[in-house]
Amino acid sequence: MQSFKFLNQEELSLIRQKFTEFIWEDGKNTAKGLAREIKNNRQVSSNSQAMQPVIGIFTREIFASPIKDYVFPKNLISIRANSYSKGESYDWHVDSAHLDQKRTDISFTLFISDPDDYDGGELELNDKGRLISVKLDAGSIFFYSTGMLHRVKEIRHGTRHCIVGWVESLVPEDLSREILADFRSVVIEIQSALVKDMAPARQVYDKASQIYAQLVRTLSR
Repeated sequence: MQSFKFLNQEELSLIRQKFTEFIWEDGKNTAKGLAREIKNNRQVSSNSQAMQPVIGIFTREIFASPIKDYVFPKNLISIRANSYSKGESYDWHVDSAHLDQKRTDISFTLFISDPDDYDGGELELNDKGRLISVKLDAGSIFFYSTGMLHRVKEIRHGTRHCIVGWVESLVPEDLSREILADFRSVVIEIQSALVKDMAPARQVYDKASQIYAQLVRTLSR
């Protein structure tokens, strides 16, 4: 699980304007089985013409560092806008393992509304019995494993606007991505501390960079 500042103010303003132009549909339309009974929101799917500028911004940003070095994006899947107002929620569920004939490795929520604009509506995750509550600033994105049990709690007041979707990753295993993210942070620390005339430090940095590249090559699919 990881969060990033994702949108600048100009991008956020453009997407918020698009939210006022959307023609919303019932979120149950894309729910399957028992999920139809617990999903209560409105959404705009990725095939809507109005979503295309939003998807363009999202695609550009997710392939930018450092985000791409955390999720290793191969494909972006079913990016959609959603909206929750008073009394709406999406109870405990696990996202589908495949969508649009692609594997879903990482789920994401991009927050469009300011947290003060609504009460409730937290994204809550159950990480092996440990509950994690997520409600981020507008323009921030949260990534988590698609296999994790999660819900959107009921809105008590206001409206919660977000963009959600999935990533098929070049590195499908959660643990492998975590190892790579940790290793890269070490490489970056070495790089920032490197002094030009310290040959041993330079050698350590070169070796760490080589190992990182080999890990990426080995763990990618």
